[in-house]
Amino acid sequence: MKERILKVGKGVLVALALVVGFSSCEKKEDTPIAMTEVSQVALPQDAQASVNSASAKWCWCTDYIKNRLGYWGVKAGDAKDMGSWLTKIRWKKVSNLSARDLPRNKDIIIFQRGAHGPHSSAGHIRMVASAQNVRCNILVRIVGANQEGKGKNKRPTWTEYNCTNVSIWEIQSLKQSGVSLYRK
Repeated sequence: MKERILKVGKGVLVALALVVGFSSCEKKEDTPIAMTEVSQVALPQDAQASVNSASAKWCWCTDYIKNRLGYWGVKAGDAKDMGSWLTKIRWKKVSNLSARDLPRNKDIIIFQRGAHGPHSSAGHIRMVASAQNVRCNILVRIVGANQEGKGKNKRPTWTEYNCTNVSIWEIQSLKQSGVSLYRK
């Protein structure tokens, strides 16, 4: 009986941590901090330990986005092909990305091979944390899995949405070529 109560208690803590983490992802008018950074700071230490000790694993970028959207385990193809899947679940493609119409918090960006770094033929998919116009350039901070970098470019990672390799990446000047943006 005691083991069952502990399991239920741990499950409640994990669920609470995920709710707190996601609800704290709302963009704050006065705070340009990336959404996932906020969600990690907002978790109490014991809740964070429960999240980290859950059955999290290393994830592909597509796994993180599907988990974050609540589609755990759904097959959606390579990152470069996820636009059609996003459209099926009622996300709309944004056609006029510009320094005047910036990406928004929780928009999803799909990068084709070679666009802003991805060398894999599968492309890459990430979620927007924040964006701003800096001297007519789009500065965007994005969160995702499997983007931690290597060597001197290695970024810190954490566990979130059942993925152990989540990180923030910053693009100083987002180009439209090879990039698709989707919005709920």
